[in-house]
Amino acid sequence: MCYNVTVTTEYIPMKNLEFRIIISLIIFTLFSLKNAVKADNISRQAETDNPDGLKAAIIVKFPEFIKWPSHSTVSDPHSPFVIGVLGDTPIFSVLGRYAKHNKIRSKEVKVIAISDYSQIKTCNLLFIAACSRKKLREILQEIDHMPILTISDTKNYEKRGVMINLFILGEYVRFNVNCEAAKKCGLMMTAKMVRWAKNIIK
Repeated sequence: MCYNVTVTTEYIPMKNLEFRIIISLIIFTLFSLKNAVKADNISRQAETDNPDGLKAAIIVKFPEFIKWPSHSTVSDPHSPFVIGVLGDTPIFSVLGRYAKHNKIRSKEVKVIAISDYSQIKTCNLLFIAACSRKKLREILQEIDHMPILTISDTKNYEKRGVMINLFILGEYVRFNVNCEAAKKCGLMMTAKMVRWAKNIIK
């Protein structure tokens, strides 16, 4: 069965989280029946019209478009994919519920709240909340050259060394990327992912 999907550049009023997730995934070229179902699983657990639920749905798709080095635990089929959340954010609870019923890169998902910087080294993906603004430099120095994908949703964080920074543009979740920061940590973003970023730091 074939699906024809047309993406319009005009903003469409979105009155529920399910529709917003699907539209954002189309923009990110991640739209498929499988992805739509996974996104819907998150949306049913998040509050209606909650942008944090929408961001969480996008966050769990990014690892599929990242190449990790062979020495990373991502290459170990017996270890879980670990997502660390640093700072107080509703995204933590949404990701936690997702982890109970879904996988990332065919791996079980473990979501942890970072209370000590030593925990960061066990992560494959680290989400940095806005409340960690004053300690961002210290946080990034802690994981310097480690294969940990860093994601945030705070203005200009990609310019300060975070690899992916989410933001709301009109009715959609978009993102900027810092390819240079990713390369320093041994990570490589696929051409598809870079192509759909709003702004790119090479």
